[in-house]
Amino acid sequence: MLALLWTVLPPLVLYGLSVAWRPCHQPRYTVHSSLGLYLLAGGAIMALPKRAFRIAGVVCLAAFYGYQQMLMMGAPQHPDYLGASKLIREEARPLDLVLSHNWLWKRVFAYTLGPVPNIVCYGSTYAILAEKSAFFLDPETPAGPTPRNVWVVVQTDYFTEGTITPLEQEFTARGLGWSAHEFSGIQRVLLYRVWRREDTPPYQPAAEPDSAAPKEFSDLAMEYWRTHNFDMAVATAQNAIRIHPEYARAWSYLGMSYKEQGRNAEALEAFERAMAIDPGDYPWTLNNHAELLILAGRHEEAVTISRKALEALPGDPWCLALLGRAYYYLGDYQQAHTALTEAAGKESQDMRIRLWLEEAKKALSEAVTHE
Repeated sequence: MLALLWTVLPPLVLYGLSVAWRPCHQPRYTVHSSLGLYLLAGGAIMALPKRAFRIAGVVCLAAFYGYQQMLMMGAPQHPDYLGASKLIREEARPLDLVLSHNWLWKRVFAYTLGPVPNIVCYGSTYAILAEKSAFFLDPETPAGPTPRNVWVVVQTDYFTEGTITPLEQEFTARGLGWSAHEFSGIQRVLLYRVWRREDTPPYQPAAEPDSAAPKEFSDLAMEYWRTHNFDMAVATAQNAIRIHPEYARAWSYLGMSYKEQGRNAEALEAFERAMAIDPGDYPWTLNNHAELLILAGRHEEAVTISRKALEALPGDPWCLALLGRAYYYLGDYQQAHTALTEAAGKESQDMRIRLWLEEAKKALSEAVTHE
């Protein structure tokens, strides 16, 4: 009985799911994955008592199988991300921005696109895709020489036709020019090239503070930060703050970008603002804050913040190193040596930690000698 259930249930369940979740008898499942279903159907047909019934069953099964194959022959089953990727690699300028519709498909498309000089990010809604495009294309945005383009990749639903009117309306509402290139398939891929027209108005944020836009602009800022384009990281984080001044993560990323530019006073203010809004939002804000407090000579505050960082990131070597460094400047060489020794044990290859530990050892030794 168990063997029979093991043979019968999996293909039936798979087929049932394909029908329930897809707008057709999904050929990817029923033709390729559910061979067992056809074997079951064949066995059932052969068990019919009359030859005419068996012939009719075989004809129906063959017709159904042919229908499934017909669905597959007209267009590729998988979205043609390869075609869209090829066009971007051939025509996009190195500083052009590439956006995909939603976070998941951004990861899929970025993998297919492969290594490119362009920033690849996402927008979860058509409005945010258009908002990011308008921001990037604005002459005041430090995104590089003009003219520049945004390439927007959208995967359509099954068996749809034409372009995406709601997205095009969002582009048009912001005065942007656009063209669409279609890549065929059961789920098509539409690649939009978006540009700034001569009559495009200056960019002004249109997104609502409670929308996903502040988070997604912050994510774009982090993409620029990772590629060391700190001017754009600053501008993008600032725009997230324009949309929602109380979004803590944007302040954190702004502080990180200022810090890389050597704008320590502004970075310190940004980190303090992030912590005032939501102290637990982003633990690495505490690390950055402590490091800047040390550089500013505010060592007692740095000890306090480093301890908070260790509460958020227990055992983190950089938190321990900053704690030890703050103690070192306070003249508490024993505490400095203890924290830095633990940090070096966890991150022995970090030259800064090793150097700070040597300085603490030397200072502790000299202090003992003087006693």
